[in-house]
Amino acid sequence: MKSLEELANIDTSAIAELVPKIILDEVEEAARARRFGRNLVRINDDLVRTKGRSIVIGRRGTLTAVDVSEGSTLSATAISYTSNTITPTKKGVAVHITQEAIEGCELNLIKDAVTEAGIALADKEDKDIMEALLKVTEDKATFSDAGTFNAGAVLTYVDTSVSQVSEVDYYDGKIVATGACTVTYHKTSYSSTYVTDAESKGTLTYESIVSAVTAVKSRKWQPKFIVIHPEALGGILKSQMFIDAAKYGSNEPIVNGEIGKIAGLKVLVTTQIDNGVALVIDPNRAAWMAIRRNLDMKRWDNPATDSIELYFYVEYGVAVTDPDALQLIVNIGPKAAEV
Repeated sequence: MKSLEELANIDTSAIAELVPKIILDEVEEAARARRFGRNLVRINDDLVRTKGRSIVIGRRGTLTAVDVSEGSTLSATAISYTSNTITPTKKGVAVHITQEAIEGCELNLIKDAVTEAGIALADKEDKDIMEALLKVTEDKATFSDAGTFNAGAVLTYVDTSVSQVSEVDYYDGKIVATGACTVTYHKTSYSSTYVTDAESKGTLTYESIVSAVTAVKSRKWQPKFIVIHPEALGGILKSQMFIDAAKYGSNEPIVNGEIGKIAGLKVLVTTQIDNGVALVIDPNRAAWMAIRRNLDMKRWDNPATDSIELYFYVEYGVAVTDPDALQLIVNIGPKAAEV
């Protein structure tokens, strides 16, 4: 398979035929170098080989051993399963490459277009995974005057760029405004069981991370990652407990987005997570990503625009199957306060 650079030495009449053959690899390479979300979930690709539109993944319950007195009968207990249905949906991105660019062998233009397609798909996938893990929905709070709005749920993001917003209690779901305004916010459906309130409002500290790790471990799971927004980095970087990835040994594997470790967790930094929450997670238990269609491409030679149009598609779905294996940390975002 030829690289894009090799196209410069090929007759221009053959370029249009060769582009589709190399494009999928280029897009997949760009996506693979960008995405991090797959490190946080388990992957199931059964649907790729079947005709089903959805898949049911069961969460297995546990058994409890008991003391048995001599001569007494030990009662049998059936293992319970909780079913989780994941229905993949289609995602896509389109790239148009003009005939002039192809005939002119503008290889950088072609490569840039393909790379951007890969990045777009990777960002979309990571965003979908984070939204599924956080279980967030977007809503708006409307203030006719100064006052306090109660969302009735834990908040993971509040648009604090609205000047009238003075304080936010992410844990109690309260937004305080000094005047009339409309504020966009994200709320999670998790109960307080799966949420840790930051000890130092507006800052992600080592102590808050340890509290979240303890919560997951008390439910008998082993968290491996903490995912944070870049604006929450300050508290971690100032901690003496943080180990920079640059100081790892040569045999230590590093995943995309990883900057170091703290409290035994790999620290992943991404703008795909809300700036108001951190996620501590055991990736081997918390969630599944069901893939129905791997990266696919459709080509159309469009005479109307005299261009080659490339359409890239994937199909997948993500769902949390065991919330016991994760913990959110909130009240680390802008204007966080005890309201």
